[in-house]
Amino acid sequence: MPPTIAGGPQLLTVPTNAPNPTADPRWPSTPGVGRIVVNDVEVPVQITRVDPAIGRTPPAQRTQTEIDQIRSVGEQMLVIVQNAAGARTVIPITLRYTDTGAVFSGLVRDPITGQNEEIPVEDVALLVGGGLVLMVGGISADGVTTDVDFNGVLRLGQGGWIAVLAYGLDPLTPGRAIIMSTPRLIGEFQTDTNGGISAQAKIPSDLAVGDHTAIVTVGDESASIGFKVVDAAGLPTTGRGTDLAVWSLFGVVFGVIFRQTTVASRRRPLP
Repeated sequence: MPPTIAGGPQLLTVPTNAPNPTADPRWPSTPGVGRIVVNDVEVPVQITRVDPAIGRTPPAQRTQTEIDQIRSVGEQMLVIVQNAAGARTVIPITLRYTDTGAVFSGLVRDPITGQNEEIPVEDVALLVGGGLVLMVGGISADGVTTDVDFNGVLRLGQGGWIAVLAYGLDPLTPGRAIIMSTPRLIGEFQTDTNGGISAQAKIPSDLAVGDHTAIVTVGDESASIGFKVVDAAGLPTTGRGTDLAVWSLFGVVFGVIFRQTTVASRRRPLP
């Protein structure tokens, strides 16, 4: 199985007749809950994101100060990811300034065309803690990047995709993407030589509306995302005029990251 960094996110698939995993009681399912746990001790989480007040402003109505702040956050995210990957590593994301802010390329891929899609910086969250760096975004089933809601709960439409770029995991190690409440395998992947992944997993189109958890597991580590699945009628329209799958990044979107002592000891420190 090839690493998932080169060329943007890999669209994960489920092997034929692959068994579904057994539930782990450590995986949370409460939407909006976020923390990182190392050796059973909760550690601080640093979140880099655009001020939600700016994200609520329709792009055409943003001031130059707001536009500059969006660009600055994007630049900060790039530096953090590059430092986590290593100075000699070519990271898969790039930043482009627009008239109303800035967008990332290389984080999400259109599931229909297979092409990398740009996603606004204000619709991305970057989490750092316990030696891990994780960038999160999303895209709808029909290829439109997700927007941000501001009620503190991660919300996705049925059939949408979760995209994750991460560094600090075990190198060259198989991993799985799992959906809860009832455990269900939604993809398999392998980290690269730097302990990185760039992958995109599909939320099943038949997943019931309500509370669920998306899990990314690599070796002895698991990252959990508590979220709600809503139907199209329950998704708000933002300043960009879409009513498709929505991410809420106002609260901490990632759930819990569990790390074993032997694994944590191999991590290089992050600034």
